Amino acid sequence: MFVGHYGVAFAAKAIRPDLPLGGLFVATQAMDIVFSGLLLIGVERASIVPDGAGPAGVELVHVPYSHSLVAAVLIALAAALGVMFLHRNRRELGRSGLCKSAAVVAVVVLSHYLLDALVEDGTLPLFDATPRVGIGLPVLPILVVESLFVLAGAALYARATVPVDLIGRLGIPALAVALVAFNGYVAVAPSPTTVTLLAVSNVGAYAGIASVAWLLDRRRVPDVHWHGDTLRKAANFSRGGV
Repeated sequence: MFVGHYGVAFAAKAIRPDLPLGGLFVATQAMDIVFSGLLLIGVERASIVPDGAGPAGVELVHVPYSHSLVAAVLIALAAALGVMFLHRNRRELGRSGLCKSAAVVAVVVLSHYLLDALVEDGTLPLFDATPRVGIGLPVLPILVVESLFVLAGAALYARATVPVDLIGRLGIPALAVALVAFNGYVAVAPSPTTVTLLAVSNVGAYAGIASVAWLLDRRRVPDVHWHGDTLRKAANFSRGGV
């Protein structure tokens, strides 16, 4: 799964307005970012399927440190600790609010494994090489599910925030539609010719998409009617940064 993960990030921002959307976009792809790094240094392995396209063009061979259930939990805990120590509004949020934000980030990270289990056909390990899980749904149903996730998450985010200008009003719907369209292209596009190119293109895409989300998020503010109680507890909430 690719863009479906961003639907979770959109929804998380609607729940916790103090978290930056760009950061949540990184968190939801944290497992794939770790995978790309480990792939580049040869710790994990994947293979390119000849004449393959989209997800079917890449086979996960050895991914215990990025895509096992144990790894997902550890990466989620690391992300939560990062929020606890690095959130720039931790004093205003208080211990309770900070813990809630950290927990939301952890869930966002962990959701990547659960959603990937819908796509992968028995290639996701619980730990190390075995046992492996994954439903392996066909491409078309996955595209539909991912599109619904993104659009529903973006709609929830739009309901929980208010635009400050025209960019803020049009940017998020445009981003959601662009993600759905890009996902359709990725599903049928030829796979990268090497695993190095795969890793580099993955990180580049994640960085670019997260940057756009961060910029657009700064053009919107939390809706006080939606987040009234949360905002009263953290009057100095952040639009854009941990």
